[in-house]
Amino acid sequence: MRHFPGHMGRNNVNTVAGLNVDLRFTHTCEFPEDVLLFPRFQGATMRARLNYYRSTRTIVKLAKDRASRMANAPETSLDDTACLIVAYNRLKALRLFPLSCVLDSLACLFFFAEEGCSANLVIGVKEGPFATRTWLEINGVVANDDDALVLNYLPVLQTNSESDLHQALGGPLPAHALDQRPGMLWPSDG
Repeated sequence: MRHFPGHMGRNNVNTVAGLNVDLRFTHTCEFPEDVLLFPRFQGATMRARLNYYRSTRTIVKLAKDRASRMANAPETSLDDTACLIVAYNRLKALRLFPLSCVLDSLACLFFFAEEGCSANLVIGVKEGPFATRTWLEINGVVANDDDALVLNYLPVLQTNSESDLHQALGGPLPAHALDQRPGMLWPSDG
């Protein structure tokens, strides 16, 4: 993992072991740390903004490529994860333009990948009324959204799920993926 400023010690964060703590608001970092992280944050935000007019298929492919590059990365410690989540959410206030949940999640994915942190892009849906939402998870912790909002959505696509990615990209589904979701109908390969 790339070194980032403001490495958290045990006294800087509420207990992270439970992972039920809202990690975005438990750590206060100094202003100089924001200045050091801002260029990487703004670069990730700009790359996400450039993908604004792309289709969902293209966005999923970008997320898949990023996730596959990070698949062999060492797992990020909870303290480092907490500090990165806090830094990203604090830096969101400095964005030059607002982003939708999809673009915010892509920017978050790019930012965490640059820091050497493996992340999972999730797209979820809910009914009554129908709505979609995209968020990023790191080690099972929601990184860029409100946990209470995310709980209302059923994940339908995750970048750490091989069968989800094959389905979204329209490629042939691997045989072992059919065993993972019995009873679901998949499009034929030919």
